[in-house]
Amino acid sequence: MSIGLPEVYQVVDIVWQSVGINVEVTSERLNLKEPNQYLTGCTRISGAWTGMILMDCPEELARQAAATMFQLDYAAVQEDDVYDALSELTNMVGGNLKGLLPGPSKLLLPAIVRLADQAVRVRNMSPSLRSRFKYQNHVLEVGVFPHLEKIPMSVGWAWSRDTIRPF
Repeated sequence: MSIGLPEVYQVVDIVWQSVGINVEVTSERLNLKEPNQYLTGCTRISGAWTGMILMDCPEELARQAAATMFQLDYAAVQEDDVYDALSELTNMVGGNLKGLLPGPSKLLLPAIVRLADQAVRVRNMSPSLRSRFKYQNHVLEVGVFPHLEKIPMSVGWAWSRDTIRPF
């Protein structure tokens, strides 16, 4: 089985709705020129289909998700809550998309990267699917990055300011 934009739209919509945030499909892009802090949730899938799922969003959106998920006042949300919420949302989106991809495959634990004024870029990979959603004035971007070669499960990932690569 393979996935297209309709499946990505549906998975992201259902996952974010499950935590009380109704995102809408948009053609708007992340505004990387704004002085926001951006977070990227990343999870890797390895097996019959190998690749990555990236979810880029402003910290404010991840903070709102944490407040909603953990039933906290927005001002009471701590940085760990933000990371936990985005990790869980990334894991839920990745797990649901993995179920639509050829198997067997494994979903690795998500990682969160904090970058000021830019989103994560993946070296040597282009997204086969890129979808954008909006909640209030925040844009959420989800990318599906297939990898052309199999990467052993034991391989880690190196993170830098503008790349993610296997090592």
